[in-house]
Amino acid sequence: LYKYLLRVLVAIAITLAIELAILNPLGFSIRKNWKLVVLTNLVTQIIMHGILFYTHYFEINRDAYHMVLWMELAIPVVEATVYAIFMKEKTVIRRILYAFVANPSSFISGVILYSILGLW
Repeated sequence: LYKYLLRVLVAIAITLAIELAILNPLGFSIRKNWKLVVLTNLVTQIIMHGILFYTHYFEINRDAYHMVLWMELAIPVVEATVYAIFMKEKTVIRRILYAFVANPSSFISGVILYSILGLW
């Protein structure tokens, strides 16, 4: 359980760091958007890791890689919807683009760091 919680905390930290860092290059103010990005990502990360823990613990689905892939495809859609509605800067298209750039970036960064840190 300890190692799982450590992986979750590392995943959340990586996600927040990368997704906040991507705001400025896409023309968004970190100051104006950090709360929405942090809250949205905390909710999606907690839901994703809760589902992964539940399905693995109760042996509903031991194939976590497929579950992660499906969730990593769904999360940008959910986050793009939230950002399209609640972000006030830029166009709706740019807000949606942010979600679809930030999520794969944080996922790939997480995979690389997990490998380096031996958290797989």
